Amino acid sequence: MPVFKIVNFLGIFSKSLPILVLLLTGCATKTPPTTVDPLESYNRTMRHVNQAIDKIIFKPVAKTYDTITPSPIRRGIRNALSNLHEPNSAVNHMLQGELFYAISDMWRFIINSTIGLAGLFDVASHMNLTKNQQDFGLTLKKWGYQHSAYVVLPILGPSTVRDTMGFMVDNSTLSTYRYLEPVKLRNTVNIIRIIDGRADLLDIDAILDASIDPYIAERNAYLQNRSANTDSAGLAYDSIEADIDSALTEET
Repeated sequence: MPVFKIVNFLGIFSKSLPILVLLLTGCATKTPPTTVDPLESYNRTMRHVNQAIDKIIFKPVAKTYDTITPSPIRRGIRNALSNLHEPNSAVNHMLQGELFYAISDMWRFIINSTIGLAGLFDVASHMNLTKNQQDFGLTLKKWGYQHSAYVVLPILGPSTVRDTMGFMVDNSTLSTYRYLEPVKLRNTVNIIRIIDGRADLLDIDAILDASIDPYIAERNAYLQNRSANTDSAGLAYDSIEADIDSALTEET
């Protein structure tokens, strides 16, 4: 299957994606839910191409990585990669008018980068600083771009026109990764992001393959996941508010 999370990983394609966006902008405006996939014919063909590439390149490498890398090390790598996204998330929370979460994101980054040893350990979560990462695609949704045509990108896999635009902004302007120096380190980290992201999805392959229509299953999974990411901020706020109320009740 195409790599879901690779949409958040590959900054190296950001300069070529504007052409694709221009071709698809006719489907970008307020697409009703009933026409969420007007590009289905193209999408199915591109998914087939991506599947072939994934079978030859990404999946074998991800399987090898998953086999030889101990679980604690993989968890640390994933924590460190996630930590590097926190400044991006903070900027997007500010753009969404969510100052509380922007401050929380930056505290998470500071704490995990120091006490958490460059993010290898998610110390901030144990301090009740909940992870609630955002990107510019979700910011566009918060600004009113609610419905967008589903599109399968070459190599990158599932996305929407809105999320493709958001991906371009995140990776060309807001991404922490582009500021990593030297270049060799930046390239190494990006390669690890791709491999680890694909390895994280190996368990999903069997589920998709067993479905009646893997394309529909993959599309729905992507769209539902993006919707869940949008809703997570409110859920996190409710949880923190409940903790505060509980603490005040205990004091009284």
